[in-house]
Amino acid sequence: MKKQPIKNHWWIARVCPDLVFLLGILFFQACAPPPSREIPVVRKDPFRSVPNIYARKARQMEKAQDLPMAIFCWRIVESFRPGDSQAKAELQRLSAQARAEAQKHYARGLKYFQDKKINAARDEMLKALFYTPDNHKALDFLENDLSPPEAIAYRVRKGDDPASIAKRLYHDPKKGFLVAYFSGTGNTSSPAPGELLNLPLIEPVPPVKKPRPVTSIQKAQALFRKKKYREAISLAENIVAYGPSPAARDIINGSYYALAMQEFRAGRLLEAGKLFTMVNRDYEQTSDYIRSIKNQLRVRADYHYKKGVQYFVDEKLAKAISEWEITLRLNPEHTRARAQLKKARTMLKNLNGLQ
Repeated sequence: MKKQPIKNHWWIARVCPDLVFLLGILFFQACAPPPSREIPVVRKDPFRSVPNIYARKARQMEKAQDLPMAIFCWRIVESFRPGDSQAKAELQRLSAQARAEAQKHYARGLKYFQDKKINAARDEMLKALFYTPDNHKALDFLENDLSPPEAIAYRVRKGDDPASIAKRLYHDPKKGFLVAYFSGTGNTSSPAPGELLNLPLIEPVPPVKKPRPVTSIQKAQALFRKKKYREAISLAENIVAYGPSPAARDIINGSYYALAMQEFRAGRLLEAGKLFTMVNRDYEQTSDYIRSIKNQLRVRADYHYKKGVQYFVDEKLAKAISEWEITLRLNPEHTRARAQLKKARTMLKNLNGLQ
Protein backbone atom coordinates (compact mmCIF):
# COMPACT_ATOMS: atom_id res chain seq x y z
CA MET A 1 0.00 0.00 0.00
CA LYS A 2 1.28 3.44 -0.92
CA LYS A 3 1.65 5.84 2.02
CA GLN A 4 -0.32 9.10 1.82
CA PRO A 5 1.42 12.35 2.85
CA ILE A 6 0.04 14.15 5.85
CA LYS A 7 -1.61 17.24 4.55
CA ASN A 8 -3.44 18.54 7.65
CA HIS A 9 -1.11 19.81 10.43
CA TRP A 10 -3.99 20.12 12.83
CA TRP A 11 -3.97 16.39 13.05
CA ILE A 12 -0.54 16.38 14.58
CA ALA A 13 -1.58 18.90 17.25
CA ARG A 14 -4.62 16.85 18.01
CA VAL A 15 -2.89 13.52 18.20
CA CYS A 16 0.45 14.62 19.81
CA PRO A 17 -0.12 17.79 21.85
CA ASP A 18 2.94 17.08 24.02
CA LEU A 19 5.16 16.94 20.94
CA VAL A 20 3.96 20.37 19.85
CA PHE A 21 4.71 21.80 23.29
CA LEU A 22 8.27 20.43 23.24
CA LEU A 23 8.91 21.75 19.76
CA GLY A 24 7.74 25.23 20.91
CA ILE A 25 10.18 25.23 23.82
CA LEU A 26 13.08 24.25 21.54
CA PHE A 27 12.11 27.00 19.07
CA PHE A 28 12.09 29.77 21.72
CA GLN A 29 15.37 28.58 23.24
CA ALA A 30 16.97 28.73 19.81
CA CYS A 31 15.74 32.28 19.25
CA ALA A 32 16.60 33.60 22.78
CA PRO A 33 19.81 35.64 23.19
CA PRO A 34 22.75 33.96 24.95
CA PRO A 35 22.82 34.46 28.75
CA SER A 36 24.75 37.52 29.89
CA ARG A 37 27.87 37.12 32.04
CA GLU A 38 27.58 38.29 35.70
CA ILE A 39 29.53 41.55 36.23
CA PRO A 40 31.40 41.59 39.59
CA VAL A 41 30.44 44.45 41.97
CA VAL A 42 33.36 46.72 42.86
CA ARG A 43 32.98 47.99 46.42
CA LYS A 44 34.36 51.47 47.19
CA ASP A 45 36.53 52.16 50.23
CA PRO A 46 34.12 53.81 52.75
CA PHE A 47 36.99 55.87 54.23
CA ARG A 48 38.34 57.11 50.93
CA SER A 49 36.89 60.60 51.37
CA VAL A 50 37.88 61.03 55.04
CA PRO A 51 41.30 62.66 54.44
CA ASN A 52 39.83 65.24 52.05
CA ILE A 53 36.98 66.03 54.47
CA TYR A 54 39.38 66.63 57.35
CA ALA A 55 41.77 68.62 55.19
CA ARG A 56 38.90 71.00 54.36
CA LYS A 57 37.87 71.10 58.00
CA ALA A 58 41.46 71.89 59.03
CA ARG A 59 41.49 74.94 56.75
CA GLN A 60 38.14 76.05 58.15
CA MET A 61 39.42 75.74 61.73
CA GLU A 62 42.54 77.71 60.89
CA LYS A 63 40.41 80.44 59.34
CA ALA A 64 38.33 80.48 62.55
CA GLN A 65 41.62 80.87 64.52
CA ASP A 66 41.16 77.54 66.25
CA LEU A 67 44.70 76.28 65.76
CA PRO A 68 44.47 73.25 68.10
CA MET A 69 41.47 71.92 66.17
CA ALA A 70 43.20 72.57 62.84
CA ILE A 71 46.25 70.62 64.05
CA PHE A 72 43.98 67.80 65.20
CA CYS A 73 42.35 67.59 61.74
CA TRP A 74 45.71 67.47 59.94
CA ARG A 75 46.79 64.65 62.26
CA ILE A 76 43.76 62.67 61.09
CA VAL A 77 44.74 63.32 57.46
CA GLU A 78 48.29 62.16 58.20
CA SER A 79 47.05 58.99 59.93
CA PHE A 80 45.13 58.04 56.75
CA ARG A 81 47.96 59.10 54.43
CA PRO A 82 51.26 58.30 56.14
CA GLY A 83 54.05 60.30 54.59
CA ASP A 84 51.70 62.86 53.01
CA SER A 85 53.94 65.87 52.39
CA GLN A 86 51.15 68.44 52.59
CA ALA A 87 49.83 67.16 55.93
CA LYS A 88 53.37 67.04 57.34
CA ALA A 89 54.12 70.60 56.21
CA GLU A 90 50.84 71.94 57.59
CA LEU A 91 51.40 70.23 60.94
CA GLN A 92 54.86 71.74 61.25
CA ARG A 93 53.63 75.21 60.30
CA LEU A 94 50.56 75.24 62.57
CA SER A 95 52.41 73.68 65.50
CA ALA A 96 55.04 76.42 65.32
CA GLN A 97 52.31 79.04 65.11
CA ALA A 98 50.49 77.54 68.14
CA ARG A 99 53.71 77.50 70.18
CA ALA A 100 54.31 81.16 69.32
CA GLU A 101 50.76 82.10 70.40
CA ALA A 102 51.14 80.14 73.63
CA GLN A 103 54.43 81.86 74.41
CA LYS A 104 52.83 85.25 73.77
CA HIS A 105 49.99 84.57 76.21
CA TYR A 106 52.37 83.07 78.77
CA ALA A 107 54.49 86.24 78.70
CA ARG A 108 51.37 88.39 79.09
CA GLY A 109 50.30 86.26 82.04
CA LEU A 110 53.64 86.83 83.77
CA LYS A 111 53.33 90.59 83.21
CA TYR A 112 49.78 90.66 84.63
CA PHE A 113 50.95 88.64 87.63
CA GLN A 114 53.76 91.12 88.30
CA ASP A 115 51.18 93.91 88.13
CA LYS A 116 49.02 92.06 90.71
CA LYS A 117 46.25 91.48 88.14
CA ILE A 118 45.61 87.91 89.16
CA ASN A 119 42.42 87.22 87.17
CA ALA A 120 43.95 88.59 83.97
CA ALA A 121 47.08 86.48 84.58
CA ARG A 122 44.95 83.35 84.99
CA ASP A 123 43.08 84.06 81.74
CA GLU A 124 46.34 84.41 79.81
CA MET A 125 47.73 81.17 81.24
CA LEU A 126 44.53 79.35 80.23
CA LYS A 127 44.89 80.77 76.71
CA ALA A 128 48.47 79.47 76.62
CA LEU A 129 47.14 76.02 77.53
CA PHE A 130 44.49 76.29 74.83
CA TYR A 131 47.18 76.58 72.17
CA THR A 132 49.60 74.08 73.75
CA PRO A 133 47.79 71.80 76.23
CA ASP A 134 51.13 70.22 77.24
CA ASN A 135 52.55 73.60 78.32
CA HIS A 136 54.09 72.55 81.65
CA LYS A 137 55.21 76.08 82.49
CA ALA A 138 51.68 77.44 82.26
CA LEU A 139 50.28 74.46 84.18
CA ASP A 140 52.83 74.84 86.98
CA PHE A 141 52.14 78.58 87.18
CA LEU A 142 48.40 78.01 87.44
CA GLU A 143 48.77 75.37 90.13
CA ASN A 144 51.52 76.94 92.23
CA ASP A 145 51.42 80.71 91.73
CA LEU A 146 47.81 81.50 90.82
CA SER A 147 46.00 79.25 93.26
CA PRO A 148 43.73 81.54 95.26
CA PRO A 149 45.10 82.00 98.78
CA GLU A 150 42.87 82.41 101.81
CA ALA A 151 42.07 86.10 101.75
CA ILE A 152 39.81 88.88 102.95
CA ALA A 153 37.49 90.26 100.28
CA TYR A 154 37.01 94.00 100.74
CA ARG A 155 35.13 96.40 98.44
CA VAL A 156 36.68 99.86 98.47
CA ARG A 157 34.47 102.71 99.69
CA LYS A 158 34.59 106.38 98.86
CA GLY A 159 37.32 108.08 100.88
CA ASP A 160 39.24 104.87 101.61
CA ASP A 161 43.01 104.85 101.47
CA PRO A 162 45.51 102.07 102.32
CA ALA A 163 45.93 103.25 105.92
CA SER A 164 42.20 103.49 106.67
CA ILE A 165 41.56 100.08 105.10
CA ALA A 166 44.40 98.56 107.16
CA LYS A 167 42.99 100.14 110.30
CA ARG A 168 39.54 98.72 109.55
CA LEU A 169 40.67 95.20 108.66
CA TYR A 170 43.91 94.74 110.62
CA HIS A 171 43.32 97.25 113.43
CA ASP A 172 46.66 98.80 112.49
CA PRO A 173 47.00 101.70 110.01
CA LYS A 174 50.72 100.98 109.72
CA LYS A 175 49.85 97.90 107.71
CA GLY A 176 48.62 100.14 104.90
CA PHE A 177 51.66 99.07 102.87
CA LEU A 178 50.06 95.59 102.56
CA VAL A 179 46.86 97.08 101.17
CA ALA A 180 48.85 99.21 98.73
CA TYR A 181 50.91 96.23 97.59
CA PHE A 182 48.03 93.81 97.02
CA SER A 183 45.81 96.43 95.38
CA GLY A 184 48.61 97.22 92.92
CA THR A 185 48.37 101.00 93.49
CA GLY A 186 51.74 101.49 95.15
CA ASN A 187 52.28 103.99 97.94
CA THR A 188 51.33 107.06 95.91
CA SER A 189 47.62 106.50 95.26
CA SER A 190 44.50 104.86 96.68
CA PRO A 191 42.35 102.10 95.15
CA ALA A 192 39.27 103.24 93.27
CA PRO A 193 35.88 103.17 95.03
CA GLY A 194 33.94 100.02 94.21
CA GLU A 195 37.06 97.97 93.50
CA LEU A 196 37.12 94.51 95.12
CA LEU A 197 40.40 93.81 96.91
CA ASN A 198 41.64 90.36 97.89
CA LEU A 199 43.85 91.02 100.91
CA PRO A 200 45.83 88.41 102.86
CA LEU A 201 44.83 87.16 106.27
CA ILE A 202 47.40 87.99 108.92
CA GLU A 203 48.17 85.64 111.79
CA PRO A 204 48.11 85.90 114.66
CA VAL A 205 44.99 87.98 115.16
CA PRO A 206 45.72 91.17 117.15
CA PRO A 207 45.10 90.68 120.86
CA VAL A 208 41.58 91.45 121.97
CA LYS A 209 41.24 94.29 124.43
CA LYS A 210 38.71 93.85 127.17
CA PRO A 211 35.91 96.31 126.45
CA ARG A 212 33.75 98.11 128.92
CA PRO A 213 30.41 96.29 128.43
CA VAL A 214 27.97 99.19 128.35
CA THR A 215 29.96 101.70 126.32
CA SER A 216 31.18 99.02 123.89
CA ILE A 217 27.66 97.81 123.16
CA GLN A 218 26.52 101.38 122.63
CA LYS A 219 29.41 102.03 120.25
CA ALA A 220 28.69 98.83 118.32
CA GLN A 221 25.02 99.75 118.03
CA ALA A 222 25.94 103.25 116.85
CA LEU A 223 28.25 101.78 114.18
CA PHE A 224 25.47 99.45 113.06
CA ARG A 225 23.01 102.36 112.71
CA LYS A 226 25.59 104.22 110.61
CA LYS A 227 25.86 101.10 108.40
CA LYS A 228 29.50 100.63 109.36
CA TYR A 229 28.87 96.94 109.55
CA ARG A 230 32.40 95.52 109.54
CA GLU A 231 33.49 97.85 112.33
CA ALA A 232 30.35 96.93 114.27
CA ILE A 233 31.15 93.23 113.80
CA SER A 234 34.71 93.70 115.04
CA LEU A 235 33.61 95.48 118.19
CA ALA A 236 30.72 93.07 118.88
CA GLU A 237 32.96 90.03 118.47
CA ASN A 238 35.34 91.50 121.03
CA ILE A 239 32.44 91.67 123.45
CA VAL A 240 31.34 88.08 122.76
CA ALA A 241 34.92 86.87 123.27
CA TYR A 242 34.67 87.83 126.94
CA GLY A 243 31.30 86.22 127.57
CA PRO A 244 27.80 85.68 126.16
CA SER A 245 26.04 88.84 125.04
CA PRO A 246 22.69 88.56 123.22
CA ALA A 247 22.88 92.24 122.23
CA ALA A 248 26.36 91.81 120.70
CA ARG A 249 25.29 88.60 118.92
CA ASP A 250 22.31 90.44 117.45
CA ILE A 251 24.66 93.13 116.10
CA ILE A 252 26.87 90.46 114.53
CA ASN A 253 23.90 88.71 112.88
CA GLY A 254 22.41 91.98 111.68
CA SER A 255 25.70 93.26 110.26
CA TYR A 256 26.54 90.08 108.38
CA TYR A 257 22.95 89.93 107.14
CA ALA A 258 23.14 93.52 105.83
CA LEU A 259 26.50 92.84 104.10
CA ALA A 260 25.11 89.66 102.57
CA MET A 261 22.08 91.52 101.24
CA GLN A 262 24.35 94.12 99.61
CA GLU A 263 26.24 91.38 97.75
CA PHE A 264 23.01 89.55 96.88
CA ARG A 265 21.39 92.65 95.36
CA ALA A 266 24.57 93.28 93.36
CA GLY A 267 24.35 89.77 91.93
CA ARG A 268 27.52 88.53 93.67
CA LEU A 269 26.00 85.27 94.82
CA LEU A 270 29.14 83.47 95.96
CA GLU A 271 30.13 86.36 98.23
CA ALA A 272 26.56 86.68 99.49
CA GLY A 273 26.39 82.97 100.27
CA LYS A 274 29.58 83.10 102.34
CA LEU A 275 28.29 86.06 104.34
CA PHE A 276 24.90 84.44 104.97
CA THR A 277 26.67 81.43 106.49
CA MET A 278 27.97 83.78 109.22
CA VAL A 279 24.37 84.53 110.26
CA ASN A 280 22.20 82.33 112.46
CA ARG A 281 19.76 80.44 110.23
CA ASP A 282 16.75 81.65 112.19
CA TYR A 283 17.69 85.34 111.77
CA GLU A 284 15.26 87.21 109.47
CA GLN A 285 15.06 85.37 106.11
CA THR A 286 18.55 83.89 106.19
CA SER A 287 17.44 80.32 105.48
CA ASP A 288 15.29 81.43 102.54
CA TYR A 289 18.14 83.43 100.99
CA ILE A 290 20.60 80.57 101.44
CA ARG A 291 18.20 78.23 99.61
CA SER A 292 17.62 80.82 96.88
CA ILE A 293 21.35 81.38 96.38
CA LYS A 294 22.01 77.65 96.18
CA ASN A 295 19.28 77.26 93.55
CA GLN A 296 20.58 80.19 91.50
CA LEU A 297 24.15 78.91 91.71
CA ARG A 298 22.93 75.50 90.54
CA VAL A 299 21.26 77.14 87.54
CA ARG A 300 24.45 79.05 86.70
CA ALA A 301 26.50 75.92 87.25
CA ASP A 302 24.26 73.96 84.84
CA TYR A 303 24.66 76.73 82.25
CA HIS A 304 28.46 76.48 82.39
CA TYR A 305 28.23 72.68 82.45
CA LYS A 306 26.21 72.63 79.22
CA LYS A 307 28.59 75.16 77.69
CA GLY A 308 31.43 72.83 78.57
CA VAL A 309 29.59 69.90 77.00
CA GLN A 310 29.24 71.86 73.75
CA TYR A 311 32.96 72.68 73.77
CA PHE A 312 33.67 68.99 74.44
CA VAL A 313 31.49 67.93 71.48
CA ASP A 314 33.34 70.48 69.33
CA GLU A 315 36.63 68.90 70.53
CA LYS A 316 37.74 72.09 72.32
CA LEU A 317 38.97 70.30 75.42
CA ALA A 318 40.78 73.23 77.07
CA LYS A 319 37.66 75.40 76.88
CA ALA A 320 35.48 72.55 78.15
CA ILE A 321 37.81 72.07 81.12
CA SER A 322 37.64 75.80 81.94
CA GLU A 323 33.81 75.76 81.87
CA TRP A 324 33.61 72.69 84.10
CA GLU A 325 36.02 74.27 86.58
CA ILE A 326 33.63 77.24 86.80
CA THR A 327 30.74 74.78 87.25
CA LEU A 328 32.41 73.21 90.28
CA ARG A 329 33.22 76.59 91.80
CA LEU A 330 29.54 77.47 91.60
CA ASN A 331 28.32 74.04 92.68
CA PRO A 332 31.00 71.76 94.18
CA GLU A 333 28.42 68.95 94.34
CA HIS A 334 27.95 68.82 90.54
CA THR A 335 28.95 65.17 90.07
CA ARG A 336 28.56 65.16 86.27
CA ALA A 337 30.90 68.12 85.87
CA ARG A 338 33.45 66.45 88.14
CA ALA A 339 33.28 63.22 86.13
CA GLN A 340 33.44 65.00 82.78
CA LEU A 341 36.32 67.19 83.97
CA LYS A 342 38.32 64.11 84.93
CA LYS A 343 37.51 62.51 81.57
CA ALA A 344 38.47 65.64 79.60
CA ARG A 345 41.77 66.02 81.47
CA THR A 346 42.62 62.39 80.72
CA MET A 347 41.76 62.83 77.04
CA LEU A 348 43.83 66.02 76.86
CA LYS A 349 46.77 64.22 78.46
CA ASN A 350 46.48 61.33 76.00
CA LEU A 351 46.16 63.71 73.05
CA ASN A 352 49.28 65.53 74.18
CA GLY A 353 51.08 62.23 74.27
CA LEU A 354 50.43 61.84 70.53
CA GLN A 355 52.29 65.04 69.73
